Amino acid sequence: MNNYFVCLFFERFGIEKGGSGTFDMKVTLLDSNKKDLPGNNVFLARGGKVAPSDDGCWFVAHTFDNYPPGLRFIRFEDSIQSLGHPYDIKAFGAKVKITKR
Repeated sequence: MNNYFVCLFFERFGIEKGGSGTFDMKVTLLDSNKKDLPGNNVFLARGGKVAPSDDGCWFVAHTFDNYPPGLRFIRFEDSIQSLGHPYDIKAFGAKVKITKR
């Protein structure tokens, strides 16, 4: 049975002009007990050491579709490593949007 909801998330990673760094991000769909939903409902992203967009940010987005019923929580885990001055890179603006199909 197809799920009639779509879960879209996005987060931005900003980098200071002249700075460099990397980021890792993991997003997991969880049930009411904060356990992983069954199936492959995990998104992983790694970035950095690449040219960010013109505004100095990387934009990471993913849509979960056809996940099983029972979604109650979404866990964002991110880590960032500056390769220059401390705080060259930061994560901000994590958002989730759930819509009916």
